Amino acid sequence: MKALSILLDNDLVASSALATAIALHTVEESFQVSSYQQKLGLKITNTFSEVLLDSLPIFVVLPIAAVLSKSFHWVRDSLVVVAVLHPILDHVVLTLKGRKQRPGSITAMAMVLPLGAANVLLAKSDGPPSMLGGGIGIIISLFLYIVADADIKDMIQRSDAKNL
Repeated sequence: MKALSILLDNDLVASSALATAIALHTVEESFQVSSYQQKLGLKITNTFSEVLLDSLPIFVVLPIAAVLSKSFHWVRDSLVVVAVLHPILDHVVLTLKGRKQRPGSITAMAMVLPLGAANVLLAKSDGPPSMLGGGIGIIISLFLYIVADADIKDMIQRSDAKNL
């Protein structure tokens, strides 16, 4: 743990590492969703540039959030809550619910969740998380869960309708 705290001692470095992991996770998830949709015959696979364009808001918002997290701890708290809740809700709960691995599970569990947990441990030295940051993170995580759950149901219905 001491090596991790030395490596991620700087708030900006810790937030930037977390933001980078979330961005890579978003790209992996987008490619896997496109591939799954193509297998079901629902959509033509997105090209790399289309995936990057779809993910553009993430690539704009996350670096800004990483920089702002140094001065505004509620921004860091929001990132950390999303980094911990999103992998659990979207990649553990929905995987168990659907009995199939969710797109993006590899980066969610190997990068986003561990870096989110490391940021939680490092943030403890600043005191308890802010209500604002925690609330924003919970709202974002629940929104992503609801959208992902609805997408799964829609793809299953389309796939079933196609097979009839």
